[in-house]
Amino acid sequence: MKNFNLIISTTGKEGVVEGKMIKKGCVLIDVGSAKGDVDGLSVINVADFVSPVPGGVGPMTITMLLQNTVLSAKKLNQNK
Repeated sequence: MKNFNLIISTTGKEGVVEGKMIKKGCVLIDVGSAKGDVDGLSVINVADFVSPVPGGVGPMTITMLLQNTVLSAKKLNQNK
């Protein structure tokens, strides 16, 4: 991971991504665990951005789920 500019972590295991594992200035998007895949204290001085946990990608996930539900319902009604 030392060469990556962007890391999206979806492991679901708390604290898996540590500062010693990442490139200086990278961006971390934490998706996997309610407590955070990223060890926040160790990456804070290495990464340029770390998505917050909770409240980072969760609202977008919910928004897209609702959008897809509405689109599916519309398609179902069109086929009747």
